[in-house]
Amino acid sequence: MKKINIIFFYAAFLPFHVFASQLTQEKLQSLDKFVQQSMHKYHVPAVSLSLIENGKIVYTHAYSAQANIKVTPQTLFQSASVGKSVAAYGALLLVDKGKLKLDKNINNYLTSWKIPESPYTEKIPVTLRTILSMTSGLSVPGFIGQSVNSPLPTLGEILRGHPPAENPPVEVKFIPGSKYYYSGGSYEVLEQLIEDVTNLSFSNYMQNFVLNPLKMSHSRFIAILPKNLWTEAVSGYLKDEIMIKGRWNIIPALGAGGMWTTPTDLAMFTIEVIKSFHGEGKLSKELAQAMLTCQKNTDFGLGFVIDGCENTLNFRKEGHNIGFYNWLIAFPYTKQGLVIMTNSENGTPLIKDVVAEVSALLNWPTHYPIVDESQSIPATNCS
Repeated sequence: MKKINIIFFYAAFLPFHVFASQLTQEKLQSLDKFVQQSMHKYHVPAVSLSLIENGKIVYTHAYSAQANIKVTPQTLFQSASVGKSVAAYGALLLVDKGKLKLDKNINNYLTSWKIPESPYTEKIPVTLRTILSMTSGLSVPGFIGQSVNSPLPTLGEILRGHPPAENPPVEVKFIPGSKYYYSGGSYEVLEQLIEDVTNLSFSNYMQNFVLNPLKMSHSRFIAILPKNLWTEAVSGYLKDEIMIKGRWNIIPALGAGGMWTTPTDLAMFTIEVIKSFHGEGKLSKELAQAMLTCQKNTDFGLGFVIDGCENTLNFRKEGHNIGFYNWLIAFPYTKQGLVIMTNSENGTPLIKDVVAEVSALLNWPTHYPIVDESQSIPATNCS
């Protein structure tokens, strides 16, 4: 790899006491050097990150390992499953408005498509709560996406598993609420739910009621990125450092992983969740605290993995589309956090190392290892 270029933003308005105790110039230089070394070590072409301290974005970096890969803090990455947390927040806004209830049968709201009848749902239905907590019993763990020249399936075709969708149908495979099972398919049901309740496309609803109000100006839920934005988006890379054909896969499953965004935008979303948790945001305090509370039979809250308690309480979400690995973590009580995005299949070990480094440099209350949410999730430290 060639010399790494660094583009960064530093919050000059940062209060001195925060700067002095957390973000010294020495620590920033140490972090920069560590990220650069990790990019070389793991062969990751581009990294972008945003740090949150005291409930504010205080530092944003964009790193490029190759002269032909241009990245800035405004460069777009595929959010992958981190976008599920944003979609969950959008659904909870509808709960706040009285348009949805967390514990009502989802089929009572769905009109364009219904969850197929199943012996597993005879007594206990799929609800919004079980969807957001990954305990719905719904199938289809994830969506790998399609090549840029493939025909796009509709949402209905995705849910039914009909061509040109490449996934099996979304069905109930066990009793809702009985256990954890990571389901991208459940977030496609969520996408349909939002459309049926609002009479808007999922993209339009999220843009107008979530992304725009939170000033996430570089974010959008969209399957095909308009060509005028291609120069603002980074290409995805495979493990052998070969760029994905067509630069990236198309993700028609928008609710499950079809968001384009930046670490800065996701950091603003993270700050909104923290504010709402304290009764200072757009989402009600009651729902925000439920969002960050482990639900029954799972260590998922309503849209995030939850761990720790009191000052160590943290919420997080990982995301993986082919060619992109990302991670978000935040501590609502200390108001600290990190969003890091990479454009490589090699991104996971780099993210693990950088999260551990940031945790030590900025004196996070605790640090937990990153796990594969599709296989397992960590146990909380609080009963």
